[in-house]
Amino acid sequence: MILAILLGGALSALGMAFTIDHYELKREHRYLEHRSTSHARNFTNMAGRNVEEIRSLAGFIGAVGYINRTLFRNFSKPIIRNNPGLRALKWVPRIRHDARGVMEETAKADGIADFSFKDRAGSGFVAAPMREEYFPIYFAEPANRDGAELGFDMGSNQVYRHALDKARDTGKLVATTRISLSTGPKQEYGVLMIAPVYETSTIPETLAQRRADLIGFAVGVFPFVNLLNPAVESDIGDASLPDDDDGAEEAMGEVEIFLLDMSADTEKRLLHPFIHEAWQQTKIEELQAEAAKSGFFTVDYAAADRSWRLVYRPTRSKNYALRQPMPWIVLAAGLALTSLLAAFLWHVASRTRTIERLVTERSTELTTMNDKLQDEIDQRIEVEKQLVHTQKMEAIGELTGGIAHDFNNLLMVISGYAQRALAALYDEESAEQSLKEVVTASQKAANLTRQLLGFSRREAMNQQVMRLPTTIRDMKGLLSASTGEHCELEFDLSDDDICVETDPTELSQAVLNLVVNARDAMPKGGTITVGVTITVPDEGFIKEHPNLAPGRYACVYVRDEGVGMDEETINNVFVPFFTTKDQGRGTGLGLSMVYGFSQRSKGTVTIGSAPGAGTTVVIYLPIVDKKPIVETLDVSEDYSGKGETILLVEDDSQLLQLTRETLEHLGYTVLIASDGVEALEVEQDHDGDIDLLLTDAVMPNLGGFELAEMMKQTRPNLCIVVMSGYTKKRAGDVADILEQITFVHKPVSMPDLAKLVRTEIDTAAPSEQDATIH
Repeated sequence: MILAILLGGALSALGMAFTIDHYELKREHRYLEHRSTSHARNFTNMAGRNVEEIRSLAGFIGAVGYINRTLFRNFSKPIIRNNPGLRALKWVPRIRHDARGVMEETAKADGIADFSFKDRAGSGFVAAPMREEYFPIYFAEPANRDGAELGFDMGSNQVYRHALDKARDTGKLVATTRISLSTGPKQEYGVLMIAPVYETSTIPETLAQRRADLIGFAVGVFPFVNLLNPAVESDIGDASLPDDDDGAEEAMGEVEIFLLDMSADTEKRLLHPFIHEAWQQTKIEELQAEAAKSGFFTVDYAAADRSWRLVYRPTRSKNYALRQPMPWIVLAAGLALTSLLAAFLWHVASRTRTIERLVTERSTELTTMNDKLQDEIDQRIEVEKQLVHTQKMEAIGELTGGIAHDFNNLLMVISGYAQRALAALYDEESAEQSLKEVVTASQKAANLTRQLLGFSRREAMNQQVMRLPTTIRDMKGLLSASTGEHCELEFDLSDDDICVETDPTELSQAVLNLVVNARDAMPKGGTITVGVTITVPDEGFIKEHPNLAPGRYACVYVRDEGVGMDEETINNVFVPFFTTKDQGRGTGLGLSMVYGFSQRSKGTVTIGSAPGAGTTVVIYLPIVDKKPIVETLDVSEDYSGKGETILLVEDDSQLLQLTRETLEHLGYTVLIASDGVEALEVEQDHDGDIDLLLTDAVMPNLGGFELAEMMKQTRPNLCIVVMSGYTKKRAGDVADILEQITFVHKPVSMPDLAKLVRTEIDTAAPSEQDATIH
């Protein structure tokens, strides 16, 4: 009840105050508008005259060329006398540093005995140091007011110098920000208006000419009180002001005037009445808020390259409004409603307590649920990380057995034919055939390891044009290693020249995933068919798959004879982590990866299946008219060496010996080392040039990339070739110069190595001064 009474009384008081304001504002607005309009007109007229007087002084000085004290005084006195807002006029010439002494002597000859160049220091002055140029106060009128400042270099003050430079460069009359015009205990504030004077009668056209032709400045001193008071005085007794016999003058009271510099920062805008800078921003914000509420009269005025604003606020007298009955009626009505308000508040308070109790209970429940949900999210994230890791390990496990089996077979072939060649050294035909079989088996082993490395890497899509049937046929060994012995793998590959453009590594991973899924769908064994066909999708199919464009598509399909899937399972197979396999046997990422690959290749993927009828997965890839780029070794070219020096670094002794003999046979001088540390020692002991560094990437003690960086410092023109059996990404994890060298995957055939070495040396030879490592 107490709260209701207090609130009712407050509302009654507010209603009464609002009524008083209504009466006051209604009557005051008329007088405020008339008085402020009259004063603003007087102020802007006076400010305009003052600006023109400063310009006329500048024009006078520029016209006569040389001005003495008498001419300045005779011209300035009438201006000051006729313009009450103007405190003083000054002439500030531009003096070069080499003319400082001459200027001081000239001043003494002009009767200014104590003239000297000086800077302000506290409340006094000190001698000015040497500068490139000075802007001293030479003449001032009235002289008895500003005589102490004669010789003061206005260019030494940051505020003055900013205004001087702006006036010089623009050719316009410029006003400073608010400055102090006195140094005593009673502060007085105002502005300086500065007009440039040039050697020519007109303002030079270019900035360079204006800076070169400047001879000085005409300066006017304007205290804020002098600017505002004359305009107010000329407004008193104005016959145009309305009168009212019913206490209008009493209601009007006096008008407060605020002068603001809208070009200045917010905390320095209020010019009159002056308030300490610590209160500037607060005062301006209060003034603007009150003006928006009460409708103060404001006038904006632009002069001296700045924007000024006059704000008029009346000081109100409430006597008139209190004599009217309406405020008291409002107060009585408000107090009469207090009891009703108290009852209403009591009811609201009761309901509020009930609602708060319910909200508290519900908030507690929500907090508990949120904590549980966050725990579930954290567990989900951890499980997903484990599933991704499991998927990787699962794929590696699937490949391990088959890869080891095929690789051992290849090693047996290589070993057997090599022994056979040794036994048939005197039978050239038999030895040649055996060595050819060794080379063929070696190439198969290289392809097998390259596919295995490609399956393990995770790099951005590297699109290449390839013959699709050939690429799938080359994957036969990798796919066979993944199906196990209980499944039979068949290929239905078209002989047509079908070319697509995609990443061969991602294609291999996608097909491998489909084959593994097909194997898992046939636990008792069966036939998996991998094939390639050509199709032209119809309009309806393209509408169902927005990623497709009209045209011919190559279809890579994998078909099994397994258990099949129902419609609900088919609708979810591309969702990440969705799997129908038993716990621990699948991650649900394989088909989502296949879907992502098909989308990035501008194709799509479809699934046809039914329970007990097997499954067929088809990857659609757009056919391109391009042909694969095949690099062949031109046997007509001579890739022999010309006596160049090669530093060969390899930690495998047999490969080091083979490569050394090959390069020496080609005609190169070969320096050898078994690791990076030994290579640096060999390089330091070698007095001559080294044309090429041929190094392995991964070696004990010091790797090939670190070696390349160190040798680059001492031999900036050195060609560098790095060989590695790892992928480029793994080998280059710590290499800062990976893009500045030539990177080659092992194994490299000796003819290809001969071409590579010759090409690198020949490419660098014409630009010996080029410090870039190839």
